Amino acid sequence: MNKIYYIPHPILRQKSKLIEKITSKEIDISKTMTDIMIENSGVGLAANQIGVLKQIITINHFDPNKKIEKIYTYFNPKIIFYSKKKNYYGRRLFISTKTICRN
Repeated sequence: MNKIYYIPHPILRQKSKLIEKITSKEIDISKTMTDIMIENSGVGLAANQIGVLKQIITINHFDPNKKIEKIYTYFNPKIIFYSKKKNYYGRRLFISTKTICRN
């Protein structure tokens, strides 16, 4: 669970499972994800990127005005908005989420 999978790895196309109840197992997974994200200078990580098919994401947010960094973990996130603008690589720039369960 310490390896990050990249496109075109097939696990990234599999559907992640909804989390019915957040247990110590999900908390441990989120802590591992946070560690991996930080070790790799990432700004976000989904559980399937480390081979876990659960709906968990971690986000590393830096506020340049306050000069503080906050790490968020979301369980069962849903995309409710995304930017029509694209970056240099053709990817969407902003994604807004809502969650059913939250850490």
